[in-house]
Amino acid sequence: MIWDVRNECMSSDERQAIQVKRLQAMIGRVKGAVPFYNRVLTEADINPQDITSLDDLAELPFTTKDDLRQNYPYGMFRQAHCSRLYARRYRVVG
Repeated sequence: MIWDVRNECMSSDERQAIQVKRLQAMIGRVKGAVPFYNRVLTEADINPQDITSLDDLAELPFTTKDDLRQNYPYGMFRQAHCSRLYARRYRVVG
């Protein structure tokens, strides 16, 4: 049974175009707002408008465990915020 004819029956070209558009938007957001990804994507010379197909995913750099160890939590968040929950306990919210 098909519930959403428009989305479930679209051609693969249409689906790929939507995925590329969303990937470009996501790369633009993280490059502009997250310090770690801004640095990594700038070093790799990757810009959102350069992504033209899903084959370009192979050009994106991986995030490794060392990257997470060195940059988490503050370098990985768009905006780091600490809120005090209980006495002497803090929670980091990205």
